Amino acid sequence: MTSIKFKLRLSTISGKPATLYIQLIHKREVKTITLPYKLYPYEWNNLHEEVIFFQAVPHRYHYLKEIDKQVIKEKKTLFSIIRQLCEQKSYSMEDILRLYNNRHNEGLFPFIQKKIEELQKRGRFHTARNYRTTSRVFYSFCQRSKLQFEELNSGLLKDFEEYLKTKEIKLNSISFYMRILRSLYNKALEEGFIERDENPFRLVYTGIQKTRKRAVSSNVIANLKKLNLEENDGLNLSKDLFLFSFYTRGMAFIDMAHLLKTSVIGNYLEYTRQKTKQYLRIRITPDLKEILQKYQSLTSGSPYLLPIIRGKNGTFQLQYESAQRLHNKRLKKISELLNLPVPLTSYVARHSWATIAHRKGIPLHIISEGMGHHSERTTVIYLDSLDNRLLDKANEEVTSL
Repeated sequence: MTSIKFKLRLSTISGKPATLYIQLIHKREVKTITLPYKLYPYEWNNLHEEVIFFQAVPHRYHYLKEIDKQVIKEKKTLFSIIRQLCEQKSYSMEDILRLYNNRHNEGLFPFIQKKIEELQKRGRFHTARNYRTTSRVFYSFCQRSKLQFEELNSGLLKDFEEYLKTKEIKLNSISFYMRILRSLYNKALEEGFIERDENPFRLVYTGIQKTRKRAVSSNVIANLKKLNLEENDGLNLSKDLFLFSFYTRGMAFIDMAHLLKTSVIGNYLEYTRQKTKQYLRIRITPDLKEILQKYQSLTSGSPYLLPIIRGKNGTFQLQYESAQRLHNKRLKKISELLNLPVPLTSYVARHSWATIAHRKGIPLHIISEGMGHHSERTTVIYLDSLDNRLLDKANEEVTSL
């Protein structure tokens, strides 16, 4: 059990204000933390450990109110530290002081970096990358390596939003950055770094604007399949990887990268989705078998099924991110060859499989299960809107009285 008390250390000089300090007692060990606040004895309630400022003269009122605010913050920080340490089997006074000092020396960007490292240790590389991207963009706006949590207010965030708009960043991308920052803000709040006194995100956009769905028709898939790219190994590989994703019910690129040769069991591909940890089993069709046989020589010395992760240089995550960037770059070139108005990306295959299945009348619950979604609501996001021609026809039938 840890005791936390806020006390006054009286001055040895008569008439001088006392110094506020924190007394910590843990396993009979006593430590004190001196705070930079001066109070007269009549301005402090020893019983309730709080500042008395309601009857203060005007020139002291605002000062005392600020001290009261800081005392509440210090209490919240220490209680948060104790809760965190209680999750361990045991902890020492040294552990308490170490975490206390870390929190007081830590600003927004070191906090984000710490969260990135925690995510990477847990294998949540995609979220870690989102945090890293947001941190980089926000830093380019602030141009300051040291930014305290108290400075992350509604005014600063509104300025950040305007900054992104001047860079012609799309509204959904702005919302993405704001939602990441809001998530980090809430984590800092939970851990006692911030005292909740306002919602700094109330003036900025954090919604999701409806956009054109990233799906192509079955005709585009057929044209892609017929496209001869044998003279360009890189483009040909990206074409095959895109089709592989489509043939496997829109398998995500991260899951394709993780596929091992042991994932092939008989006539089936068996794997666990990286995002949801859901187990999926897919029959190997003739089209799939053709792609797998085509790249057997490229993966002969590798445990991986597809030639996405190659060699032993660099971590899996770095190789994956590099491979995905290159894949999307090549898909953009392929899109130009097919004269597509919207470029293909690694996500388009997944959206296209869902949309084409939907247009063929396949029930939503089957599409959802096939894609490894936990709910049909997620699947609906992937589905393209109804063809406007169908809506126009329906409108004509209704209004032609």
